[in-house]
Amino acid sequence: MVIVGHDKDAAAAEQARKVKAVDRTEWNLVSAIERADVVILDLPLPEIRPTLVAMAGELKPGCVVTDTASLKLPVLQAAAEVLPAHVFFVGGHPVIAAADTSFYKATPKLFNKLPYCLTITPTTSPEASQVVSDLADRLGANVLY
Repeated sequence: MVIVGHDKDAAAAEQARKVKAVDRTEWNLVSAIERADVVILDLPLPEIRPTLVAMAGELKPGCVVTDTASLKLPVLQAAAEVLPAHVFFVGGHPVIAAADTSFYKATPKLFNKLPYCLTITPTTSPEASQVVSDLADRLGANVLY
């Protein structure tokens, strides 16, 4: 397994490599996701739809996409409207209690025993839900549906 990160901010990408949060980074979004089995979007809400649009034609069949936004309805609507049928979306929201949740304050125990909410819709693939649930579990979070 190789974890590839992408961030427009070169300093954030370098920090992610430095703290070994990712194995490597890609400046180009398409290069970062083209072979991905799982894509995690950690973006401000207004950037999610445009990013889904940019990614939609580049995701391989069977790819699972999730997000970390706290407001779910706009994200779920955008995913349903934009992503192709061969890509699976699972809404996610880690409930982090830290006062400063910037990347630079992240620690390996950031999610430890904290709720990680998954938004499951009638069309959500059970297998995709399990992938995201397993990911949250590996982070030490308590998965809630």
